[in-house]
Amino acid sequence: MNIIKCKLRCSICEKEIEKTKKEIEKSKHKLFYCSQECMGKSRKKSQILPCKVCGVLKEQPLVLIKNNDNLFCSRKCYDDYQKKNRINLTCKICGNSFFRVSSQFTSNDYFCSPECRAVGSITSIKLNCTECNKEIVKTKSIFKNSKSNRFFCSGSCCSKYYKRNQNFGYNRSKFEIWLEEKLSTEFPNLKILFNDKSLLKYEVDIYIPALNVVFEINGITHYKAIFGEKRYQSTIFLDNYKKEYCIKNSINFYVIDVSEKLNKIDSEKRIMDNYKLISDIINEKTNRLAA
Repeated sequence: MNIIKCKLRCSICEKEIEKTKKEIEKSKHKLFYCSQECMGKSRKKSQILPCKVCGVLKEQPLVLIKNNDNLFCSRKCYDDYQKKNRINLTCKICGNSFFRVSSQFTSNDYFCSPECRAVGSITSIKLNCTECNKEIVKTKSIFKNSKSNRFFCSGSCCSKYYKRNQNFGYNRSKFEIWLEEKLSTEFPNLKILFNDKSLLKYEVDIYIPALNVVFEINGITHYKAIFGEKRYQSTIFLDNYKKEYCIKNSINFYVIDVSEKLNKIDSEKRIMDNYKLISDIINEKTNRLAA
């Protein structure tokens, strides 16, 4: 392995020297010497410069001058400078008030102590799954940006929770929710399954086992790549799979297209037309079965 060396000048005698990249990065004051003798001289070498606060001239060591604009003649001047240029802050972790000098303050320095800084540097949070209570880990950004404050360990737990709490309207349109209430009222003696997976491993919107009928309510996402091409292709695959399965197993398969965006009046008319269509099919199948 080749070690890269850089050519520099001794800070005292100007003699050319070589230092590795690692040595340069580690150096606090960026002062380099050719020998121990020059290093000793550097401690004695000084320059007369004015105090940052009162302007009084004072001899300052070379090591202190290098890369440092804030030089003081006494502890009193140093304390006065600190008080004058401090910024009052509140710790992000414990809420305590503290201050930083403006020249030393950085945009991420909102911690009052090393202990609080260590806690603040943790990027993940331990939570419990909303459905099964299993311990899970989520990043702070996901936790902060969550609107529902519900977190799940898997897609299965997520589906179970929202299926049990359908009032949130998860993956269901307002028309589907309204349709479930309306059909359940009009056909109280008919077993109608909504968002059911008993027929096949994928969910179907409406399944009536006694009539051997399936209804799929297809919105705009079934016809356009609203959420990206990958998800759209997955939706098309599932739609075709459901249709082919029903045809293969002699199940009547109907698609209700609600993808077109309409104004309020036309939308209400379409809802009633679609409901009448579904209701007529159910009545027709029921009458045939009874006959």
